[in-house]
Parts: sequence; C-alpha cells; structure tokens
Amino acid sequence: MNRSSPIRLHRERGAGLLETLVGVTIGLIVVLVIYNLLAVAEGYKRMTTGNADAQITGLISHFVTSQDAANGGNGLSSAYSDLINCNVDEGDVGFAGREDMSLKPIPVMITKGGNADTSDSFISRGSASTHVVWPVPIRPQPGPPPVKIIPPGGPIQVQSPTGFMTPAKGSLPTGAANGAHWAVIFANNGTGRCALIKIVNAVPSADMATSGEVVLTQGVPATTINYTGEAQNDAGQGAYLLSLGNELDASRIRYDVQRAAAVCGATVCQTGQLRSTNCMTAVGCTGQAANPIAQGVVLMKVQFGIDTSPQLLNGSLDGTVNCWTSDTESCPVNLPPAVIPNWDPATLIKAGNDPAIPANALNRIVAVRIGLVVQSDEPDMRDPALFITSATTLDGKSGTRPAPGALNQAHLFNCPANTDIGCPGRVAISAGTALTDIMQNGWRYRTYEAVIPLRNSIYAATLPP
Repeated sequence: MNRSSPIRLHRERGAGLLETLVGVTIGLIVVLVIYNLLAVAEGYKRMTTGNADAQITGLISHFVTSQDAANGGNGLSSAYSDLINCNVDEGDVGFAGREDMSLKPIPVMITKGGNADTSDSFISRGSASTHVVWPVPIRPQPGPPPVKIIPPGGPIQVQSPTGFMTPAKGSLPTGAANGAHWAVIFANNGTGRCALIKIVNAVPSADMATSGEVVLTQGVPATTINYTGEAQNDAGQGAYLLSLGNELDASRIRYDVQRAAAVCGATVCQTGQLRSTNCMTAVGCTGQAANPIAQGVVLMKVQFGIDTSPQLLNGSLDGTVNCWTSDTESCPVNLPPAVIPNWDPATLIKAGNDPAIPANALNRIVAVRIGLVVQSDEPDMRDPALFITSATTLDGKSGTRPAPGALNQAHLFNCPANTDIGCPGRVAISAGTALTDIMQNGWRYRTYEAVIPLRNSIYAATLPP
C-alpha cells in the first residue's frame, strides 16, 4: 500500500523593508555619535596642543629675553666713569639717531612702540671679559723718545697682562676664527671721543716682567685717530682701553617682534615672530639680519622701572621703583638742575654731556619688566571662549571672550586692583575681529611677564653724581 509523503511547505526567511530601515537608522545614529565623539576629541586635542604650543613658545621667549635683559650692564659698571664720557665717535659725530652705536654704559635701551598694540624693542648691552672688567691705561711705545701717539690702526701698548694674555704669556685674542676680542678705547681728554675696535693679537712688551705691559694688534674695525699714551707715573691721564671679551660673547643684542598678515586655514590672521639682531658691530644694528627665535609671539611690551625719589643725604638713591615707563607714562624727573623728560634712547645717550641730564641719571633705571603675548599654532573656530561677544563660532554660538573696554579685558602687567590707576603701566590687549587686533577670534593666547632687577648696575648708589 502506497503512502504519499506529506508535502512540507518551506517559508522564505530574511529581512523585510522595515527591518532594513531600522538597521540603517541605527547605523546612521552610530556614525553620528562616532563623528561627534571625534569632533569632541579633536576639540580637546586642539585645546591641549594649542595651550601647549603657546606655553612652549612663551617659555622660550620669556627665558631668552629675560636672560639677556638681566645680563644688561655686565662688566660695564666698573667702567662707568669713563664710558659716561663717550659722547661722540672718532669723527666727533654724536650718536643722535644712531643710539644703537652709543658706547654709554646703558645696560638696557628700550624703544617704545608708541601704542598698546605695537611691540616695543630693546637692546641689551654687556661685556664678556673674563679677566679684566675695568679700563686699563694706554702706555707709550718704546723708543727714543717714547712714542706717545697711537697711529691709526697701529699697535696699542697697555698695562694689563692678565687681561689679554694667559699666565704662560699666550695671547687670548688670536685673530683666528672665534679668536678676536672687542674693546672700547676712549681718549679721556675732554673731547668725548670713543671707538669700538677689535684686538686680534697680544704679545709681551720688552719689559713685561717688570711693567706688566703688553702690545695689542688691531684688527677691523680699528681706531682711526691718534690716542695719547701718557707716562706711567701720570696716573689718570691719557687714553684708556676696556676689554669686552671674545667677539662671540660680548653682547649688544636687539630684541623685537615682527607681525605680519598670513593665511591661517580659510581665514587671514596675524602671526608674530620674536627676533634677535646682533648689533655688536662698528655700525650697530644697521644692515644686520634678524634671527628668528620663536614663532607665535604677537606682542612684546618692555618698561623701565624708574626711581624718581630725591637723592638721600649721602648722594645715593633708595633704589625703589616709583614709576613704570609705558606708552602713556614717561616717568619725568624734575629735580633741579636735573630735568629728565623721559627715558627714550635719544635722552639716555645725552647723560653726562647735557646739563639737564646728569651722569647719574642712568642710576635711576633700577629694573626692567617684559610682557609677552603668544598665540597657539592652530585656531579652534568652534570654541565660543575664543570669540568676542559680538562674533559667533562656526557652530553659530555667541562668543564669550571679553570685548575691548570690558571690565575683565585681558591686560599685561595687571594687578588685583584691575584698574589703570591701581596698576601703573598696565597695557590693555586688544581683542576683536579686525586684522590689526592682537587677540583674534579662534586663537588661544597666553601672557608672560617678568620683572628683572638690573643687578649689574648695583654699584649705581656709589657712582659720582
């Protein structure tokens, strides 16, 4: 008997349209969440790296500028009474308009930018002599009779073996690569003539063992006028020479900030660069190329701390900062007969040869403070904290950065009083959408400040008035 097998019905299995749409929706939500997570992570990364970039730039710039400002005046204080008389060059030409070439004992010379949004610059000066840091007398050359006149570019005989030679009578300035020494020669004859020269060799004089005299060979630049060497028993008369040490170590360095417009992603922004210029040349800073130090420095403000108090009964000063020189405050000193209108380079180089600016005017510069504003390397166009109130981010969020003039606007040299009267010399940092503003939308900024006592001028209290 035949039995027929039951027919099994097989149903088709799979995802329907509804399930497919649900799966696609879930996938899109996952993708959206992932992209949001990536955007948030990128924001945190930009914030972290931006702050780190600004911090590294600020620390480097702060260290370099503060170090050279603190070294200002090194090795010059002991030669103050001679250098203060350096009023003209060898051609009897004054240094007006060429302040970077002046040989006055000015530890730091500041050139103001003129307004809060323009960077200042400064020149730090110092000697690097490791042996003798005071002027040595120029002596007559041997001969019948002794030659008291130094011909232009000729040999110079001085009484200072340890300043230019080793104990084994080896020459310290060799004239070879990295071997020459800078020196200042001053006439000390009432003319105010001084010259910056190079010494390329030193040899013992015939009677070095008894007189301690050596003969120096001039390099380039060399003195081009006659300087008189007086007899050995005429102490304090005639020309003197001050060693500034090796040519690579003696310093006359200018620091400034160069700002320029640049394309930053899809926007135009302001970038800045801290630079140094070696002005230790016969022509000062003229024609010297600036060397970049750090990128991202958009503002540098430098101020003198001036002691404006009257002299004490013993003729010294109390060494207290009474005023900071800003773009709006010149810290005038009106102590008859001294009437010092301000502390710009054109005024400082007149100290000692202008009746209104006595030699001890430089003693009133007791400190320097430097303020820097640095920016991050990359902008973050989505963070509302980086936009002023009147602007919006890429996401349409209203900015929260304080606008110019607001109570909590950013300042350099601010203090708890948070007012111009309570914080003398403070500088308002502009913030806005204009290309000329220091703090522009979308960028992170940090400020760095340092107050630097001019300790190398510590002998100022005992210097002659």
